[in-house]
Amino acid sequence: FSPNLPSVLNANIASGAASTRGNLLLADFTPVSTVMNGAISDFSMIIREEQDSISGLEQLRWQNLAVDIPARSVRIDKLHVQEYNGRLHIKEDGSINTQRLVQEELAEVQAEQSPEEAAEEPWTVEIPEIVFADSQIDFKDESLPLNFQTLIGEVNGEINGFGTDPAREMTVDLKGSVDGYAPVILNGNARPFGELPAVDLALSFEGVGLARLTPYSGTYAGYAIDRGILNLNVRYGLENNRLDGDNQIVINQLKLGERIESDKAVDLPINLALALLTDANGVIDLAVPVSGDVNDPQFSLGSVIAGAVINLITKAVTAPFTLLASLVNSDEDLQSVIFPSGAIEPDDSARAKLVTLHGAMLQRPELTLVITGRLHPTADRRQLQTQQLATEMLASGLSEEAIASKDSRWQDAIEQRYLALNPDEEEAPSVGKQADAVIASIDIPDGALKALADERAASAKRFLVNEQGMAADRAVLEQADPAADSNQYSGVEMSVDT
Repeated sequence: FSPNLPSVLNANIASGAASTRGNLLLADFTPVSTVMNGAISDFSMIIREEQDSISGLEQLRWQNLAVDIPARSVRIDKLHVQEYNGRLHIKEDGSINTQRLVQEELAEVQAEQSPEEAAEEPWTVEIPEIVFADSQIDFKDESLPLNFQTLIGEVNGEINGFGTDPAREMTVDLKGSVDGYAPVILNGNARPFGELPAVDLALSFEGVGLARLTPYSGTYAGYAIDRGILNLNVRYGLENNRLDGDNQIVINQLKLGERIESDKAVDLPINLALALLTDANGVIDLAVPVSGDVNDPQFSLGSVIAGAVINLITKAVTAPFTLLASLVNSDEDLQSVIFPSGAIEPDDSARAKLVTLHGAMLQRPELTLVITGRLHPTADRRQLQTQQLATEMLASGLSEEAIASKDSRWQDAIEQRYLALNPDEEEAPSVGKQADAVIASIDIPDGALKALADERAASAKRFLVNEQGMAADRAVLEQADPAADSNQYSGVEMSVDT
């Protein structure tokens, strides 16, 4: 029967046997309609110039195949597909084997159609019930540096209501497994032949071994996967040519393996991203919504999903403390903890923020907190100068009470110090201005400012470790740089690492 295949079909029949029984109605010896039952068994088809079959099946049975030629209609009451074996292979150049099945000649055939043929009413097809039993799809991707191959098998289920009527809605309920152990479920409904096709389909995978996905992780993330389990629930809706989807991705006990060089790998700190996304139970739970206009020439479902995942990871690594705050239902900026000017120890407000930060860190056990002391160049220097003045006054015999109340004894001490600084001044300003001048004259070396910033970082770690119970090795101190542009406030600045 291969010579009778349509020219647009770039394939040959490799094997198969057909049988049928029914009635044929003739008018003037011309076929008008037929109703029959029948089956095709041991069928396989190959793309021309290729060795592997693109599809095959043990048996295809039909019940009440009714063809009405004048009405240009086909109806099959029930189609039963037994042990279908399909192959979906992505070649090294990125092409798909099914593309070569029709694409190469289709444009030429369409161009050769006569106006009469083009104006004819299209055939209508109606198959109320399609049943799949013990079928499988062999998927292979050779476009990656490491080839990937898997088998979606044990496919059983039904497609009901299939038809070319634009208003007709079909339902899908299929179940299978990946590599014989990971359940796969596809269900929902669709109107594929509507003026604007519509889809509402849900797909779920449970317990897929991630080590098998190393060809993809190596290509796009730059790492092999040693272990991990993937559960995936996706739902896609297509309405008015707009696709909206929700992807719920749950990964358990992921462990990356060796580094793999790939020019397609994203330029992101993958280990940090995973630490930010992995909870205390070793689970990564991601909700990845996607949307797009299918009329856009640049639209590709794969690129849309990949872009959404990369955006989520990018947001995590560029704004980690926003993610951490969301874990504890906080809108605070947990990256910056403000201390009182000149203070080494955090006040109540700073301590409360550290408590919140610790709560978030408990939910991300793979993260390490990096603590760096920060300075306000003006306010902290002023407070250190004020503290140094108080220390000198105490050493000269002035009491703490006199200093705190700024009584006459303190005023006398200030006037004496101001006079020593300005011996030739004829008229002294107010005591307050004299005090400002005395304080400003006290030299505070940069080393003292650095020591203040470093001690702030140490006090923040002491609070987290001694009072909140954080493991000491989960908080590391980074040396402060008094000249850094980031010194714009008194306190500590946090960052995260792995």
